[in-house]
Amino acid sequence: MEATLNPADLLTIAGASIAAIVVTQFAKMLFTLTRRVVRIVALVTGLILVAAAIGPMLIVGAKLVKAFQAIKTAFIAVQLVMAANPFILLAIAVAAIAFLIFKNWDKILAFLKAVWEKIKEVFDAAIDFLVAAIKTILD
Repeated sequence: MEATLNPADLLTIAGASIAAIVVTQFAKMLFTLTRRVVRIVALVTGLILVAAAIGPMLIVGAKLVKAFQAIKTAFIAVQLVMAANPFILLAIAVAAIAFLIFKNWDKILAFLKAVWEKIKEVFDAAIDFLVAAIKTILD
């Protein structure tokens, strides 16, 4: 007896294959990008150190070195996460968004309250207009 696949199975297999290829290629591109960023960070760090030795660039240079080191660390972390599983990256992104919402809840709540007040104003004005129009028609 010969096993046959229906079109839905073929589409599922093709979709899974394409997804695997896309994730693999994305991880390769991210790895290449990370290597390049590391090289750029090393170059920029060297240039900043030379500039810092010249004079007052020391303070600015130190801040830029820290910033580039943080960027380097972030790229390495993203690379590690992508190498592990792209769903972990999604979970980290969701957690980061949840943290930002939690941290800024007062601002978000104030914004939502302001939006709600505007919506109420618009609906109140629309209802007042309709009531006035109906009264005019009936009179």
